[in-house]
Amino acid sequence: MSNYSKVATSQFDIIHKNYLPWFRKADQLVNSSLLLRQRCILARKKLDKLMQTDQKEKQISKEMEFDLSCYQEASMLFGLAIENVLKGLWIIINGKKIKNDTKKLEMVLKSHDLLKISEEINLELNDEDEKIMQFFTEYVMWKGRYPIPLDAQQYIEHFESKNIIKFVENNENDLPKEIKNLWRKLISTRDELLKDQKK
Repeated sequence: MSNYSKVATSQFDIIHKNYLPWFRKADQLVNSSLLLRQRCILARKKLDKLMQTDQKEKQISKEMEFDLSCYQEASMLFGLAIENVLKGLWIIINGKKIKNDTKKLEMVLKSHDLLKISEEINLELNDEDEKIMQFFTEYVMWKGRYPIPLDAQQYIEHFESKNIIKFVENNENDLPKEIKNLWRKLISTRDELLKDQKK
């Protein structure tokens, strides 16, 4: 084994059992998501104004076209932020059980199903939270990455799903209230677990 391999394996083991990198990554993903989401919402507002004018040629710039099309990616990034927080929470709860030199992540850390990860850590979710988790799971698993899911059944389930979320408020400077409530619950759970660890 080369020195690089030894260092990489050692770092993998350290990060694999440490919740802090997962929380840092979550913060980075949230910030990226919010910036992208803001651009998308502002572009939609510009488009609405443009459509109300009586200009014969209503041209959309390439930048505006990009900004209008980035909502799914912003949602994927936010879903990945939730995923990283959940996995960080899992590590706080189960970190002592992780074996040294495994060289592979535990199955729960490989999952993108936010509800399943939430169940693994016994996170209490209300119906609205569960719908939001399912919403973001779709974006993480396929909707933010591919034009279709990996199999037709998922696509059928997506269209047959009753998991349609109508957010009460949707402005460019803040998250919708329902998402913000879930995020606060996750961060509050993180803070409580960290405080318990310090005792």
